[in-house]
This record gives sequence, structure tokens and C-alpha cells, in this order.
Amino acid sequence: MSRKTLALLSFLTLACLAACAGHAPAQVEPNTPKHHVLGASTATPIGPSPVLGAARQYDSQGYINSDVVKASSGSFLGAMGSNKGASQLYFMWFNATSLPANGATPSMMPIPIPAGGTFSLVNTIATANAVAFGPVMSTGLVWAASTTATTLTVDSTNSVWVTVQYY
Repeated sequence: MSRKTLALLSFLTLACLAACAGHAPAQVEPNTPKHHVLGASTATPIGPSPVLGAARQYDSQGYINSDVVKASSGSFLGAMGSNKGASQLYFMWFNATSLPANGATPSMMPIPIPAGGTFSLVNTIATANAVAFGPVMSTGLVWAASTTATTLTVDSTNSVWVTVQYY
């Protein structure tokens, strides 16, 4: 990673934390193995958003092919994952409360996951008041591993382990 990139990431992180200081996190559901408030365990905390509350983290807890991260409006901050399979797959996001049917078009550009490889995506932006957040999905946050790049064809091999940060 270049020095410029590291400097920008450091600045955005500090700006977000400074802008969010003093804001109480919104009420959230209790921690579960798949979902927890960042900072409530050993995870590195992300400052609360004045609008969206405390950032949360989802983990698939194993190799699967899709899941509902949040069944209501939310904001996608980032994701990382691995593909244990022998074929390239595509990580897709949907603005939905359940997995769409095969053939659905993802809400954001699909991310290729090489066979036996990993991916990492930070999807935040800095706003005028320096609060960092990702794009808001008005219905819900659903991810899927697809065997095709432009429309959903759900992977039948359950080859992807995913961790997602979201509001």
C-alpha cells in the first residue's frame, strides 16, 4: 500500500472518529455469534455514526454461498472473504431482505474472488461533515457468491467465508 493511500486512510479514520465523538450509539439487537457491535468483543471499534448508530460486524462463521446480513435499511462499510473453491466466484450485494432468484442484477459492482484466493473491500466515503459511511441500502443487506459476473447464479459449492462491516 502506498504512503499516500495509508495517509488518506489514516486521515479518514481520524476525521470519522473526531466527528463521531460524543454521539451515543443507537439501540441495537443483542450480540449473536454472527452479528456483534464492533468494539463489544476483541474487534477494533468503529465510531458510531450520528445517524446510523454503532457499526456492526457480520461473520458467516464458515463456508456458505449467501446470507442476509440485515433485513432492514442499512449501510455497507466493507467486506473481506476467502474462496476455498477451485473456480473463480463473484461477491455480490443486493438491496433485499432475502436472497434474490438467479438472474438478479446486483446492487453494486461484483467483486471477483479468485479460486483459492481472498478479497478485501472498503466501501466508505467521506462526506462534507467528515463522517465516513458506505452506500445505504433502503431495504436490506444481502450478499451472495455467484459463478457468473453480471447476474446472480448462486454458487452451489458453499465455498466462501465472509466478514462484513455495516451499520
